[in-house]
Order: sequence, then C-alpha cells, then structure tokens
Amino acid sequence: MVPHKMKIENPASSLTWWEEMLRGQRGGILAESLRRAARVGSWGYGIGVRGREVAYESGLLRVKRLPRPTICVGNITVGGTGKTPLVMRLVNDLLAKGCHPAVLLRGYKRESKTSRPVLVRGPRTIRASVRDSGDEAMELAQRLPGA
Repeated sequence: MVPHKMKIENPASSLTWWEEMLRGQRGGILAESLRRAARVGSWGYGIGVRGREVAYESGLLRVKRLPRPTICVGNITVGGTGKTPLVMRLVNDLLAKGCHPAVLLRGYKRESKTSRPVLVRGPRTIRASVRDSGDEAMELAQRLPGA
C-alpha cells in the first residue's frame, strides 16, 4: 500500500490576481505595466511620508499626548488584517488584569460627521447609535462591556 501524499498548499494560490501581480508572480505586459505604475506611485507616497516626518521634526505639526499609557493598533492596510480582533484580545487581557481600558477610534465610515468625540459606551449601556459611531465602534462596544 502506498502512503497518501500530503498536499502542500501553495500560499500564493490564495492570493488575488492583484496581489500576485504586485509580487511578481504574474507575467505579461499588463502585469509589468501595473507593477511599474505602482512603483512610481510608491515614490510619491514615500515623499509624502518623509514630508510628514519633517513636519513633525521641525515642529510644524505637533504630537498630541494622551494623559494615560496608550497602545496604538493600526497600519496603512485597511480591512482584513486582524486589527479589531487584536484590540478585543488586548482589552480582554487588560480587563483580566484589573485595568480599565478605553478604546478610541476615528469613526471610520460613520454616517454622522462631527469633529467632536462620540461616547459610544458608558459604564453600563451603549449611548450612541451605529449611525453616530460606525459599525466597528458599535461592535467593540457590544463585545467589550467592561471597556
């Protein structure tokens, strides 16, 4: 009897066409053209990032300090990278240690636009609507009643 061969999954097979193209796993004139365009676009992005750094270093932009120790969970990638589950894990771990964490969000995709902070959850109840807070803030408020 011949042992079954284990199928080793190729991680690249779960990538989208766009990701495969950007990583150089797709050939052809279209893929190469798009890679070159992305490279040129990355130069502009890099210049913008460096300009922002210079603005902070020179004092043109000022750092805002919060009155408590702060953990920032984020990056330039939007959606699907696990930021929300990581926040839930961190908050639950902090609650288990007797801390009183708060979660601050920018209000991405909320319908109601305001420059003022929106308190989504009070000590006992949810105090804002999804329209005013956004779906991610509401999910965190519902799943993290101690924060």
